[in-house]
Formats: sequence, C-alpha cells, structure tokens
Amino acid sequence: MSAGIYNIFIEQGSDYQIILICTDDDGITPINFNSSVIVSQIRKNDTAETLVGQFTTTGNSSGVITLSLTGAESQSYVAGIHKYDVLVVGADSSRLRILEGNCTIDPDITVV
Repeated sequence: MSAGIYNIFIEQGSDYQIILICTDDDGITPINFNSSVIVSQIRKNDTAETLVGQFTTTGNSSGVITLSLTGAESQSYVAGIHKYDVLVVGADSSRLRILEGNCTIDPDITVV
C-alpha cells in the first residue's frame, strides 16, 4: 500500500491539529492503533538528518490518528517548505508509512 499524499500548512506560532481516519482496504473497518506507535516528523527534505520538528501523535481503536503541535512548538520551527510523513510501527515491528507530503511553515507577523 502506498502512502497517501497530503500537503499541510502550519501558521508559525499557532496551535495545529489534523485528524486522520484510517480504515482497512474495505474502506469501512477502522484500523486499531491501540498497540501501535505512531511517529510523524518534519524535515527540510527527505534526506535531511536534522529534524525541523515532530508532531505529538495519538491513535485509537477507532482508526483515528491525531497529529498536533502547540503554538510554542510551531513558533520554534523555521519557516519554509519542508517534508513530513506519518509512520505507524505495529506491535510486530511492522512499519507502514500512511501519509506524506509538503509541510509549509508560514512565518508569523504579530508576536505577542
């Protein structure tokens, strides 16, 4: 199964959240993520070793994955167009990249 492609736009200094709903190939049965580890990182490009940032992730038995950042986290990220992906590591150590794309960090103007 190939990863889906979805480009995201994050306003620097703002809270950010995206909710993914994942099902089996039948398009109906939710994937149970209770015993999985979900990791989502942002890097300048797909070969960069240094992280721009990392999402806080949660997954549940209803097939829902949530990626989130606080305003303080997004404020610390360098503005620009980066890459991100979402990787699910199963209890059996299987690895499945379910989503990837560009992650644009838009610079803030007003600083409070």
